[in-house]
Amino acid sequence: MARSAALDARRTQLLAVGRKIFSARSYDAVSTEEIAAEAGISIGLLYHYFANKKGYYSAIVRSAAEELLTATVFPEGLDLSAAAPVALSGFLDFVEANPALYRGLMRGGLGADAEVQGILEDIRGTIIRRVFDAAVMPAKPELNLALYGWLGLVEFSALRWLTHREVSREELLSAMLTAVPPAFFEVQS
Repeated sequence: MARSAALDARRTQLLAVGRKIFSARSYDAVSTEEIAAEAGISIGLLYHYFANKKGYYSAIVRSAAEELLTATVFPEGLDLSAAAPVALSGFLDFVEANPALYRGLMRGGLGADAEVQGILEDIRGTIIRRVFDAAVMPAKPELNLALYGWLGLVEFSALRWLTHREVSREELLSAMLTAVPPAFFEVQS
C-alpha cells in the first residue's frame, strides 16, 4: 500500500509540474528533457508514468478537467435559478486559480489535438447535462444546441475577462446568467 501511495504521489507531483510548465509555454515549446529537469527525474521515469509527451499533456488536461468539473457542481435540491450562480461561481474560481492553464486550453496549441478536444467536449457535455438536470427537463436537440452556444459564451467571456477585466467578477457572472437560454427558466414555473 505504501508503494502505491508513493507512486500516486509522484504522479501527482509530475502533473503539478506539467501544469506549471504548460501554463507558461506552449506544448511545442516544451521538451521532455525540460520536463524531466524541472521535475528532478530522468526522462525514463517520466515515460514510466506517461507513455510519451502527448500522453503526459493529456493526463494534465484530464486532471484539470476533473478539477473544473468538481468546481462546477450544481447543488442538489436547488432549482436552476439558484444552482446556476453557484456552479458558474465555481467555474470562475477555477479560471481565476488557473489563468494560464485556462488560456492555453482555450486558445489552442495542442488544444486542437483530437484527444484534448475530446476531453474538453466531455467537460462541456457534463456541464450541459447538469444544466438539464437542474432545470428538471429532458434534453432536446434545439435546447442542447442553445446551451452549447451559451457555454461557448461563458468560456470565451471568461477568457476575455481574464485578460481585460473590463467588468467586475459580479458583472461577468450576472452577464453569464442573463445569457442562459430563457427556455430553461420557463419550464420551472
